[in-house]
Amino acid sequence: MRESGYYPPGAEFDSNAPYNQVENETKDFDCDVTCTLCKCMSIPTTMYREIIEPPCEPDDFGCHCFEFDDDINWEQELASSKHLDPLDLITAMANEILALKEKEMSEIKNEDVSSKETRAKIKHISHLSYLLDEASDWELVETEIEPI
Repeated sequence: MRESGYYPPGAEFDSNAPYNQVENETKDFDCDVTCTLCKCMSIPTTMYREIIEPPCEPDDFGCHCFEFDDDINWEQELASSKHLDPLDLITAMANEILALKEKEMSEIKNEDVSSKETRAKIKHISHLSYLLDEASDWELVETEIEPI
């Protein structure tokens, strides 16, 4: 009797059998990636009215309730505050990374590239370049602010 590779009868040349499947090679595809981020932050504004009389739900500061003006633009209030939206934060961090990368590149210009320390610095510079590439081309699609 001849060895059949221990395949079930009739399955040795079945292209649909799991052990005969060929994996696709990895290919890159362009995709739109949308990430939703959320952060609770205090945004200063003068566009409110304080409600002092009942009915008022007490908060941590006693019985103070507020109504916001109908024409309040929270995006504008955010822009005039000290806070950064995610895109501005990514840009600021990328600028810091770029400055660090340039500093490290100038430090290794005259160093021996065969030294272990210099190779570690070159690897770190490569990682900083990767971070800069990942930080580029983001677009702020929507900002939604709801007071809580």
